[in-house]
Amino acid sequence: MDIINLIKSQLPPTDPYDYVTPQEFSYTPLPIEIELDTLYGSIYLYRIFHGVRLAFFDLQTTLPIPIDIHDPDTICITHCTHGILECDWGVNDYFYPRTGDTLIHTANLGTGLCRLPLGRSKGVSILFSKNQISQQTIHILELISTDFFQIQDILDLDQTIYRTPDNHPIGILLSQLTRKKEMESLAYFRLKTLEIIHCTSNLSLDDHQPYRLFTRQQVTILKSIRTSMLADFTSTVTINQLCKAHGVPKALVIAFFRHRYGETPYAYLKRCKMNTAGQLLLSTDEKINDIATRLGYTNPSKFSQAFLDVMGFLPKDYRKTLKHII
Repeated sequence: MDIINLIKSQLPPTDPYDYVTPQEFSYTPLPIEIELDTLYGSIYLYRIFHGVRLAFFDLQTTLPIPIDIHDPDTICITHCTHGILECDWGVNDYFYPRTGDTLIHTANLGTGLCRLPLGRSKGVSILFSKNQISQQTIHILELISTDFFQIQDILDLDQTIYRTPDNHPIGILLSQLTRKKEMESLAYFRLKTLEIIHCTSNLSLDDHQPYRLFTRQQVTILKSIRTSMLADFTSTVTINQLCKAHGVPKALVIAFFRHRYGETPYAYLKRCKMNTAGQLLLSTDEKINDIATRLGYTNPSKFSQAFLDVMGFLPKDYRKTLKHII
């Protein structure tokens, strides 16, 4: 999410209103320690007005991303269009922005880690840098009766990562921008950005939708339950038994999986099994019934139905259709 603040600070300087073409990046030039091949993706960057930027991002990694951002003078409006983020920013609590969420916050996040539980995150951010705003930009905002400088106090952004209600116009507008990023002119993005900033200035703390928080101790236990689930696909140990063994309520486990992986523990385990089955179907000549048995299915028909539900093919059709491609 706020990794964009780091990225945009490293991009080559351009005219304030120039469009920066999409470019692939590695983390070599960034002021954080990370291996060259651990994070990759693409970014589109628009400089909308002096001090206002619009960034579309698509990040992919399976490893933690170090975060070290201390910029209280930049306000970010971020909409997640794909993926889930695990935010561990140096406090005791974890929270999980996900597809469809819109967050408003400063870039004064401190030091911590950000993870992508699904391996990928896509979205769009408007970056409002108060110390770079020109008089011309202030005048433009005055024309739409907007004083964006007050939003930090009104929404208590020094203390809060503000989440808008579901289906709020701000999120809808940002989602529309994402679908238009390669189709529209800079003038279009300037108008839409002004509309979003104006909508943001009309928010109040009453609209804030706080995130469900998980403590560090809870996350450690819950990740251990996930590890146990995936350790042996033939195991008959149930979720209830794992919860009892780890001393946590089942409702907490279900809530954690929904927040971190976007689905219930049962759906998550089923998807992991079917992904493994897909790999075996394509990389080996093992019989389908034997693969089913390896994944804990004693009934081949139930295995085939589960595979169809997750992968969109019956196992035999999946192997027949895709094996010659790889």
